[in-house]
Amino acid sequence: MSQWTSTDQAAGSPKWGAASIWQGSGRSAQAANNTPLYVNTTVGAWTLHGTPVNQVQGQFGANKFEVAQGWGKHLVTLTVTGSTTGFSNTDLINVTPVAAGQGTRKATATISTNSIGGFVNSGITITSIGLFANAETNATVVISVANSIGGVSGGSGQTFAQTIAGTTGEATRRMSTGWQMRRAGMGPVSTLSAVNGTGFANGESVKLSGGNANGLANLTTNATGNLVSATVMSGNGGVFVNASSVSVTFNREKHVANVIVTGSTTLFTNTDTILVTNTAGFIVNATATMSTNSIGGITNSSFTITNIGLFIPTQTAGGLVVTALLANGSASAGAGATLSATVANSSAGTVAVTAMGGRAGRVLYECEVSSLSLSNGSTTQLPS
Repeated sequence: MSQWTSTDQAAGSPKWGAASIWQGSGRSAQAANNTPLYVNTTVGAWTLHGTPVNQVQGQFGANKFEVAQGWGKHLVTLTVTGSTTGFSNTDLINVTPVAAGQGTRKATATISTNSIGGFVNSGITITSIGLFANAETNATVVISVANSIGGVSGGSGQTFAQTIAGTTGEATRRMSTGWQMRRAGMGPVSTLSAVNGTGFANGESVKLSGGNANGLANLTTNATGNLVSATVMSGNGGVFVNASSVSVTFNREKHVANVIVTGSTTLFTNTDTILVTNTAGFIVNATATMSTNSIGGITNSSFTITNIGLFIPTQTAGGLVVTALLANGSASAGAGATLSATVANSSAGTVAVTAMGGRAGRVLYECEVSSLSLSNGSTTQLPS
């Protein structure tokens, strides 16, 4: 019985693939074991003794085009300007190479038009990045728009701009047509950048998700509540394939926005302070100073918040405990005041991954079967 076929489909993949990474239910179900491995790029799809394997493993068929991508150039961007009209949603953009090169092929893109047959950059979807010789340049490729039967489109008004570039990604690691085992390493987030946003409190956090294990980072602000930095908490960098796979979510912890007083107040002093805490869930207490009138009275304008504090994201104003204290920390002698506070959370802000650790971003290809040709049983392309 053949152990593999030259057709790019799950049933044709090498039968020993899953067994080689300690997956599957044994030799009697070799083909079934390989089905979930075929063209897999899903994080956490494989476990070993019940624990997720910290690499993404998949078995791919590599044809001549996918291997050749490692030496040539391909289409990176395609944009359009002009008052376009008369095009159809079934039209196809062809970016055709001119420079000679073995195995070169055109790039293609589909378009989405408006009611008059016009389209803009957001209406262009690159469907094949093509393969161009290294001698090809942005100026030498030929761009045309074909209709659904291969003739010239009836549209007009378009001016295209394109970028082609050499491959710097993992395509350079594929050395032979045939069957390839792809292993993408994983690792933690090492460093982050943080900018913009308003109303942040020091110590707010972001969740890092999208991998085998989530991570957590703390945020630092300037005096006006704008983000200035983010630091991964020790041992909480998570486990991810690469930076682009990391999703960053703000936890939006609460902080004190205002201290409020009602009542006929008296006997407070300028050295008294305000402490804002709660019975459960506080992270950092908030504090404020006060300024009194001649009889020790205070109003809402009497308070200056010195630390906005930090509370859990679900904190409500009603759950806060607001206390007036003497300078020595004991209860204030002030009378007639009912104290409360309001809470708020931050808004906007950008936190981005700037560096990864471990084996994140590293991809290894192992050639399982070297074949002169491989037929296209699948339209799924290897990552480039």
